Amino acid sequence: MGRPRKFDESTVLRSAMELFWLRGYHAASTEELCAATGLSRSSLYGTFHNKRSLYLRCLREYAGRQWILQQELIDNHTLHAEEKLRVLLISAAQHQFTHPSRRGCLAVDASVEAAGEDNDVAACALRNFENIRQTIEHIVAEGHTSGELLPACPQ
Repeated sequence: MGRPRKFDESTVLRSAMELFWLRGYHAASTEELCAATGLSRSSLYGTFHNKRSLYLRCLREYAGRQWILQQELIDNHTLHAEEKLRVLLISAAQHQFTHPSRRGCLAVDASVEAAGEDNDVAACALRNFENIRQTIEHIVAEGHTSGELLPACPQ
């Protein structure tokens, strides 16, 4: 029987995600991941199996967090559709410029760096982009229903 874990997996994922976000998948070394997470190599691999599996978990965690934020925005009944769209777009842009590293979007980074060579990374990135599309579509439909946003003119 193995020893019980003495670390919080979500904290480890958050730390690994930050490193992947700043350095990229290929540039982040196992030693850097161990230093960032505070785990030994054996604990890191014992929990996440390998660097790729850890990266995929980080991408899924990122997409999950983004989805929660998008759902909170959709469920915010104090904002009109136009305001929701503004919040969605401006908050994404502000995040890009207010973070000290100006690190961009992790899903975009993943699709640029690794998605062309890894179908699972591509699927994670595409899932994140699909969630954003669905959120925008939902907000626009809500605006059409309320009459706040007019349907597009046929071309």
